[in-house]
Amino acid sequence: GFSGDDPNFKSWYGWLRDVMGQQIAPVYLITYNPDLHDAKKKLFAGQKIDVLNLADLPEIKGIQEGFEFLFQYLSQKEDSTLWNGRLKYSLYNVQSKDDILGLTKEMAHVRRTYPGWFFLPAKYYRSFIDVTKDIVGFDKSKFNEIELVDQIQFLYEICWRQSVSNTPIGVDWYVETIMAIPLSSEDYLDETQQMVIELKLALLRHYRKHGQQEEFDKLVFDLESILSLFKEPQIRLFYYERCLCAASCLDYGKLGLLINQWDVALTDYTGVLWKSCMLAE
Repeated sequence: GFSGDDPNFKSWYGWLRDVMGQQIAPVYLITYNPDLHDAKKKLFAGQKIDVLNLADLPEIKGIQEGFEFLFQYLSQKEDSTLWNGRLKYSLYNVQSKDDILGLTKEMAHVRRTYPGWFFLPAKYYRSFIDVTKDIVGFDKSKFNEIELVDQIQFLYEICWRQSVSNTPIGVDWYVETIMAIPLSSEDYLDETQQMVIELKLALLRHYRKHGQQEEFDKLVFDLESILSLFKEPQIRLFYYERCLCAASCLDYGKLGLLINQWDVALTDYTGVLWKSCMLAE
């Protein structure tokens, strides 16, 4: 029931830190604050306060919708076995633009209700056959009939399913379509811009894995021009992919430079693990 800046909270938490010392467990601050800056998050992280900012969720509009989503998500988490990742409709069977829009909505629901596992349990991988097999036979002619913003979300939802199931994005039509998407636009709402960033980061990974160094370097240069639009998880992935590329090329000088530039918060467990792996190199 406290805000992060509440004097009573600061007093209570200061006393708790004095008593517990280094043994104190993280405190979670759940908020909806579109104006919460990274500097403030880092300040909280230094105090072992982990911020869950509902405003970072691209589909959420307003504090009421944010907390409704949170409580609905928590109620579903009580029995996460109800989630299976399976889709009713197949990419292979899309026959109209309405089918694409309906499939996009269904994929978005699966993503939003994902239980949050760090690794997808093996028993669910068969539920993601759409991004390993069905995507190859997708009829792109119907895709071209929908608006750009809908195209971007459709591609993003596929990208999320590929990321969760550790599936490469290497289907020609899909890679070429991501390449053609404008990196930024005045017409993009924040939600759409974030989806585009995620798609371009997936493309960056594709270039790295296929040894396309020239394309990789050009995309890095382009992404750096909009780095101010990145969310923390995107910055983390951006540095990680560049570190992996430098390591694969045995360019340890560049790797060391990137590691030194990569600022990871103590509460960013994924970032800590990734950066530790790069330090081990």
